[in-house]
Formats: sequence, structure tokens, C-alpha cells
Amino acid sequence: MIAEYTLREYPRLSAAEMKYLAPWLTGWAMPDLLTPSQHITALAEAGFVNAGVRNITQHVAPSLKRLEILSILNYPIALLIAPFFFRAQRLENYYGSWRQIRALKKGLWNYSIITAKKP
Repeated sequence: MIAEYTLREYPRLSAAEMKYLAPWLTGWAMPDLLTPSQHITALAEAGFVNAGVRNITQHVAPSLKRLEILSILNYPIALLIAPFFFRAQRLENYYGSWRQIRALKKGLWNYSIITAKKP
């Protein structure tokens, strides 16, 4: 079982939409996201069978709403105090959180449960 952020499958994300995700992915130190079908292909190549994907974004929505509120409140403060109290990576994390929520509202990603069996 994998619980993971997944890219929108259709229509495929444009170059501009992928660029929009970059601050989130960079801020959270995630190199890239896959689509559900890319996960299933990788699982099949690794010998897994009966792969399936379930979109559970609606179940994580309350946590995402809290994250949105915190990022809106914390980012301006973080901009002011960052030079004195923490590294640039922390500021990227705050901005990444805000961008994550914006990308979800644009329909660029989902939160998915991916299951498969190893025979």
C-alpha cells in the first residue's frame, strides 16, 4: 500500500502546470510526483499484481484546510523573521505549503491510496 500525492491523470499537466508545482515540490524536498497510472506501471514492472488506485483527497481535505490557514498566517511572519531565525529552506517550506493548496484548487494533484499484491 502506498499513500501518496499523485498528479492529475487527464488531461496531462502542461509544462506551465508542472512549473506551478515546482515551489511546492522544492519546498517539501520532493523530486517529482507520478500519475496513478505511472505508479501502477512501476508496480507491475516490479512484479506486483492486482494494482488499484483510490482517490481519497476528500478525506484529507480537513487537514489541507488547516494547512492553508497556517500557511496564510505564517508565511508573512516567516518572511519578516526568516533572516534572523531560520534557514531559507524553512521559508521554502512555508511557501511550498501555500502553493500545494493552490495547486489542489487548480486540480493538479490528488491524494491517493495505491494497493497491489506481490504474488
